[in-house]
Amino acid sequence: MEREPPIPSQNRARRKRTRRIIPFAIVLVFALFIVRDQVPFVRDLIDKTLHPNEWRAQQVCKGAALDSASKPDFARIIERGEVSKTQNGYYVSGIIVGDMSEDGGETRFDFSCYVDSTGRIANTNRLRGARP
Repeated sequence: MEREPPIPSQNRARRKRTRRIIPFAIVLVFALFIVRDQVPFVRDLIDKTLHPNEWRAQQVCKGAALDSASKPDFARIIERGEVSKTQNGYYVSGIIVGDMSEDGGETRFDFSCYVDSTGRIANTNRLRGARP
């Protein structure tokens, strides 16, 4: 059985549908990039799905950073930091934590840590006077 060549009107209809979809697809891709940068839940969901080990190391380090605050109940993560792979684990750097100061204002500090491949913290580093 030979396949019949498509009718020219079918080709035009197919091209017309494709031309309608392309602008929406481009807008959708840009919207996803914006949402990923602006909504922490979406960013965490993408990172958890694509890079589960790095995400877990970052979560462990963020928990340690909040625990190291002078008033952990009133501490918050300002910057989530960056994760770098090491030979036997991960180095999480650039976490900025906001902590309630004695006068009721906020003090910030940088926090970094090494997390081994099993998810345990190997070493932490806390620096006062984080960048604004």
